[in-house]
Amino acid sequence: MYAVGFSTQFVECFKRVWQQYWRSPTYIYSKLTMSILPTLFIGFSFFKADNSQQGLQNQMFAVFMIFMCVVSVPSA
Repeated sequence: MYAVGFSTQFVECFKRVWQQYWRSPTYIYSKLTMSILPTLFIGFSFFKADNSQQGLQNQMFAVFMIFMCVVSVPSA
């Protein structure tokens, strides 16, 4: 047995994982819902923040919260 290149390993692993997710659509829908809805809520909460120091701090906090919502979605 010889090792194959990174691209070949990546493609094969991607196909395997894609097939696994494709067979469980409820997991995909819940993952999408848990990542899209909170980010929209947070994004619209801080939309049109003023350009003061407090407004910019709120915008930075919103970016941090969006990042945490997307990263912390459970990955089964």
